[in-house]
Amino acid sequence: MATLGFIYSSFYYDKFGISYLEHAEISDLIGVVFVHPHFLFSILVFIIGLFIYLTVTAMLNSEATANSDNYTIFKVKKYGIKIALFIFFSIVIFAPYIIVTDNITDIKQYRLPIYEITLVKNSSLIKCAVSIGSTTNNLFYWDVVRKESIILPKRNITKIRVILASPPAHLSAFDKRVIKWEEKVTKACGMNR
Repeated sequence: MATLGFIYSSFYYDKFGISYLEHAEISDLIGVVFVHPHFLFSILVFIIGLFIYLTVTAMLNSEATANSDNYTIFKVKKYGIKIALFIFFSIVIFAPYIIVTDNITDIKQYRLPIYEITLVKNSSLIKCAVSIGSTTNNLFYWDVVRKESIILPKRNITKIRVILASPPAHLSAFDKRVIKWEEKVTKACGMNR
């Protein structure tokens, strides 16, 4: 589980220039699998598919040895099943990749809730940030204004406040709701268009 969590986390956090392994503990790597249900679902489907493959292959092998006249037919069936399962496993493995890519796009285009974060040091303020994720000791955000990732130790944060909570759903870039949301973000964060 920790290995799968590491693979997912490495791909996801690398897109933000964050070395997740430097900040994560084993519990964080295991937790990634459970926090992202599509990833866990893919693992379960993969295990079920592997079990079905092994069962069917064993059945075909036992039939082929019992009935040597039809060995060629059984061999063709066996390879057909292998090809079908290879395609199935490929889809299952790459599905989380596609979902993660969508999540990264939503974060970098700030189509998620926007937060204002107050830090302990001199009561400094991060005016607009989108949550990327977290570990046991750190929170990761995408700074909307500076367009870069930020790693914040939890002990340095005094307050997190939602300033824009209701982003539009996955819509085209020309949808009026998306345009209104981008205008709200620009105004709330004091950015120039």
